[in-house]
Amino acid sequence: MAYRQDYTADQDLSLLSPDYSDADVAHEWDGDSFSTRILFPDLLRRDHVAPNELKVPLILFNGRLDRNVDSGVSAEWFARVRAPSKRMIWFEHSSHMIMTEEPGKALVSLVRYARPIAERAGDAAP
Repeated sequence: MAYRQDYTADQDLSLLSPDYSDADVAHEWDGDSFSTRILFPDLLRRDHVAPNELKVPLILFNGRLDRNVDSGVSAEWFARVRAPSKRMIWFEHSSHMIMTEEPGKALVSLVRYARPIAERAGDAAP
């Protein structure tokens, strides 16, 4: 995450969660190893051309400090892509984990920008 030197914050979040047992936390990263081994070779074989047009609204949350998904590349794509509506929200103090790095802004942005789209589609909780 932004401003951190390691992933202990992820581990700390897991330890605080009532949803995970100590055994769950001990195996927290097992899924990453498994999925990388199984999915990554196929991913490398595919032609990944970003679409130039979407038929759905687009909301892009971009962590300014993201090193996993280069925010500059996603901003360039966002500028080119056509969509019925589109909005890019910058998270200036986040990297790849905006929901834990700037949780208030993430929640407010979902309510402000995504919820109205869901309401118009008839897909929002009362």
